[in-house]
Amino acid sequence: MRCFLLVASLALLLGCVSGGSVAKQPNASEVVVLKVEGLSCPHCADTLKTYLINTPGIAGVEVELENRLVKINYDPSVISEGEILNLPVFAAFGGAEVVNGSS
Repeated sequence: MRCFLLVASLALLLGCVSGGSVAKQPNASEVVVLKVEGLSCPHCADTLKTYLINTPGIAGVEVELENRLVKINYDPSVISEGEILNLPVFAAFGGAEVVNGSS
């Protein structure tokens, strides 16, 4: 039930933030890997991936659910590593921690 509520909340947030469209950014040149402890099911992983790929400056997202890792390709001229960490979506998962980043 908790997972369903989390996914539903994120879906609403995603609709408000992105307008529901999928937009990829072509100029990614940095990669950050985040540990997201609250990432626990495939639906949550899909919702997180969709949210992130719709964030300006993020060009690619890979989720490794088993290890709760999220690899993000981003354009640092549009969004910083710190801004990525502070995206509201990560608060829904209890936060995120950099495992391997550009800084």
